[in-house]
This record gives sequence, structure tokens and C-alpha cells, in this order.
Amino acid sequence: MKELENEILKASADRPVNLRQVLVPLAIICVAILVAIVLMKTKRKAKQKPRGERASVVSVVGMKRSNERVVINVSGTVVPGREIILQARVAGEVVRIDPRFIPGGRFKAGEIILEIDPADYEIAVTKSRATLVKAEYDLQIEMGMQDIARYEWAAIQKMDEKKMHSNQDRELALRKPHLRLAEGNLEAARAQLAQVKLNLARCRVRAPFNAVIRSRNVDVGSQVATQSMLAELAGTDACWVRASLPVGQMRWIESAAGPREKGSDVVVSPTPGMDMRAWWHGHVLRKLVDLERAGKQSQILVEIPEPDNPERGKGQLLFGAYVRVAISGAELTDIFAIPRRALRGGKKVWIMAPDGRLDIRDVKVAWADKDLALIRKGVKPGEKLIVTDIGIPINGMLLQAEGSGKSRGSNKRGKGGAGR
Repeated sequence: MKELENEILKASADRPVNLRQVLVPLAIICVAILVAIVLMKTKRKAKQKPRGERASVVSVVGMKRSNERVVINVSGTVVPGREIILQARVAGEVVRIDPRFIPGGRFKAGEIILEIDPADYEIAVTKSRATLVKAEYDLQIEMGMQDIARYEWAAIQKMDEKKMHSNQDRELALRKPHLRLAEGNLEAARAQLAQVKLNLARCRVRAPFNAVIRSRNVDVGSQVATQSMLAELAGTDACWVRASLPVGQMRWIESAAGPREKGSDVVVSPTPGMDMRAWWHGHVLRKLVDLERAGKQSQILVEIPEPDNPERGKGQLLFGAYVRVAISGAELTDIFAIPRRALRGGKKVWIMAPDGRLDIRDVKVAWADKDLALIRKGVKPGEKLIVTDIGIPINGMLLQAEGSGKSRGSNKRGKGGAGR
């Protein structure tokens, strides 16, 4: 190996050095380094553009003042406006009933529902008439005796003019007590006849008002006594709806102050579960003084005239039905009405400012339900209310109204962006 190395070194020493082969590569390297330095010094720097602010697209509505009526939407149960237990006024056997005397049958006021055997009461009428004739006869006889008594009394006074007679003597001599007895007997006979006639009339049981039969307890052949329960009736001229609502909402409702006055107007409609489309108009009759036991809510009575004839649609209000009740409360003037979904957190709204920025504001709410909110203070006419949701609302963020055209995304943060 050592001998091979020596031979290589000897050959290299013997070969002459070529200067051109050394300088050319060195020059190329220097030129490349020089060009790289020149390029680095003279290259154009790219300008860094600020990132554009992206606008959120929202739906807006213009704010304007108006007069709005508070509408309270609650639910209630239909109950009879008039309801009685029909009882017998006389005793006897039921001999006839009307074919409509079944649950659901309807009667007009004064129509005969059933009849109790009148035979005993007809006999009583005949006897009372005979008693009346006897009393009239006794009174006529006594009137004749009165003339004789006056004649005799005048004769007694002439025979003994100096003798003083007491008032009692005079009353007896003139038969005054006898006359009063005869007159009293006559009045009693007349009253007895009237009573038995009344009992005879009560054998025919009549509907006291326009009513529907809810239940019946007797049939032909039933023996009834005085005050026996015959049937249960409910009035058909009007019905009531007993509704519950929060105590704080009672201040918006007015009840009827008198028998001829009406409270707040009401519209009653079926709940979605009822298979009919109809509604009835009525009014608030009374504010009840007792709270609902279950929910501790206040209660009102709503009167619905003619429940069998709805204002629109077909059907009738059935007792026990669960219905929707829309109550027209007090009217608020100079107010802003907005969709309930545009009220944020119960007391804030989002306004699109003239510069297209989000303005989160506190407002004073006069009334709100699930669909509508009435704003008293905090907004101005002409301002744009945002009614759509924003994922992360930031006060001052850039907005764009739907349908307004080109986005404002070219605005730069350095000129008043959302970072303020």
C-alpha cells in the first residue's frame, strides 16, 4: 500500500500544473455570489395588506310608533252559565214525560218536561171550591144579620137613653166579631183554593229557562216526593269559561261593573285537539277572588252568549271543553311593537346603527307575550331593528342588511373596525 502511494505522489509531481483549470471555476463561483448579493439588495418588497372585516348579514325592520292593544292569551274550561237541579214541588207518580227528556235533550223556557199524576190535586181543587162557596154563603148570611143587629141596637138606645154602654157591648150588639170571622173564613177559602190550584199546576214540571238536560233521575211510573231530584239542567243562552292567568296580568283586564255593562272583549277558540274550526265572541264577566289551587294563578269568568252559534265556523262549545281565550286588554299609545324574538334576554334589543354597526341597547318593556313585545323607551322612530339571530353578538361589529347589495368587507380595521 505504501509503495502505491509513493508512485502516485511521484506521478503528480512529474505532471505540470494548469492555471486555467483552477481560475475558471473560481471565477464562476465569485460571479454567482456577486449576482446573489445584487438580487438580494435590489428585490421589490411586497406590501402586506390588512385583513378585511367580514360583515354579518342580518334582517332588519324599521321602528315606528303606534297604538297597540294588549292581548292576553290564556286557556280555560267551559262551564254552564246557569245550572240547576230540577226538583218536584208536589208528590205523586210520574205519568208522562216528553220524548226529549233524555241527556242532551233541549227545552225552551216554559215547555213541559214531565207530568205528575194530577188526580189527587184535582179532587183537592173541587173540595176547595165547595169550601169557598160555603164561606161566601156564611158571609152573605152575616151581612143580613148585620142589618138586624143595627136595628136592634138603635131600639135599645131609644128605650134607655140615659144608660151608658161600653164599646165592647156595642161591638157585640152589632155583631162585629161575627162579621170579621165570616170575612176571614172567606179569605182562607180563597187562599186554599189558590194553593190547590197551584199544586195542580205544579204537576206539570216546566223548564225554567232555555235549557239542555244533563242527566235525568226519573221515568214514567216513578214515585216522587216533594223536593225529589228529577233532572239536572244547564242553560243554553250563555255559557262561561273559567280561565287562569298570572296575577300580574290582571291589571290589564276590566270586568263588568254592572248587570248591563260588559268587561274586556274576549275571543274563544278551540284548542288544537278539538276537531273543529270556529270561534266565539264574549266578554269578561267577573274577576274571581280565589287563586287557582294548583298553580296559584288568578281566575276570571268569561261569558259567551249563544254558545251554539259561533261567530265563524261550525260547532258548539261543550261543557268541560278546554279552549283558548284571547282577552283584549288596555290600549297602549305611542308604543313600539316588535316581534318577541327580537327582544334579547327580556330587556335588550339589537339595532343596526347608521354606520352599519351593531348597537346593543337596554329597553323598557311595557308588555310582552310569546309573539309580541311592546317597547316604551330605548328606541327611536326610523331605527333599524335586527330580527335575526347573530351567533356571537359583539357591540360594534359590522353588519349588512339583507338585500342591501355589496358587502362592506373592504372596510379596514384601522379605520374604526369592530376592534374598538
